[in-house]
Amino acid sequence: MNLASAVGAVFYQTFQIQKFALSLPFQSIALYTMRILLILVPLLVIASACGPEKPVETKEPLTTNSVEELTAYAMQQYDGFNYDSALYYIDLASSKDSQNFELLLLEGDVRWALADYKGAMAAYTGCLELNESKPVVWARLGKVYLEQNDYQSALKYFNQAINLDQSFADAYIGRATVFAAKNEMEQARMSLQTALDFDPDNYKGWLRMAKWQMADSNEIAIQCYSNALRIDSSDAAVFVERGMANFSFSYIDAARRDYIKATILNPEYFQAYFNLAYLLFEDGEYEKARDNFVTCTKLDDTDTDCWLGVALCEKELGNNEKASEALKKILEIDPNDPDAAKELEKLQ
Repeated sequence: MNLASAVGAVFYQTFQIQKFALSLPFQSIALYTMRILLILVPLLVIASACGPEKPVETKEPLTTNSVEELTAYAMQQYDGFNYDSALYYIDLASSKDSQNFELLLLEGDVRWALADYKGAMAAYTGCLELNESKPVVWARLGKVYLEQNDYQSALKYFNQAINLDQSFADAYIGRATVFAAKNEMEQARMSLQTALDFDPDNYKGWLRMAKWQMADSNEIAIQCYSNALRIDSSDAAVFVERGMANFSFSYIDAARRDYIKATILNPEYFQAYFNLAYLLFEDGEYEKARDNFVTCTKLDDTDTDCWLGVALCEKELGNNEKASEALKKILEIDPNDPDAAKELEKLQ
């Protein structure tokens, strides 16, 4: 029963009872009024439970859609990370036009996302058979070979992409990744820097360069982190990383600002508090250092390094009893901790 039929039944029953009640003496009308209510209430409950009828969806079979429409459906599914659905639409479109460059390129991207590298390679190769002048296809084939650790083939495809477009940043990044995988870091940095020259707003590129420069103990890393944060300053982890770079090159105040910023962005970021506490301890600010170590213990009460930090701070502040309590906490977690046992022995 739908809403309309239920309501109709209510009014029909009410009308019949009213007709009958009019023929009765006055004293009986009250009784029949109560009977009307007894019928109305359950019928209205049924009517409300039924709700409106759902419209029947009528959809034209997908096989009648054009290649362009099916490709658009596939792209929507790909953008929404629904890769299997994207392949469904791609297969339908391919049955109508198997030599469509954009469709093959999309298929390659979908299969790449699904880690189907053999399928991605076949799709991208099909693109090259249709048009060899598109650098994006060469670069994506380079990525497929790179994923399979075939560095020689990957480098060949990235180089070809660059030959076709000297300003193609992604191809330089791909080539840099190959060099890094082969531990040829100088060439890797040069290639990545070229990519960043062409694409200065490449956030991930700056982060990668920063890490590579830090691995080489190069102060340029700090500027690379700053360039990344200029593009996106929402990630607390990047502030911590820049803070560590600043600290390693003795820019203590800058490191402190970075760690504090990280705790503001993410109030439960353990590493930010720990690094800040260590910095403050090294700078002789024992009370502030202790407070940050205590925050760390609240975030992870099983981390013995945090409790040791608390103990050392309390010791420096002359609170030997509290220092002993923190050291005993360490021994509860790890009875064999040598640092805690040694420090506790000194206090006794």
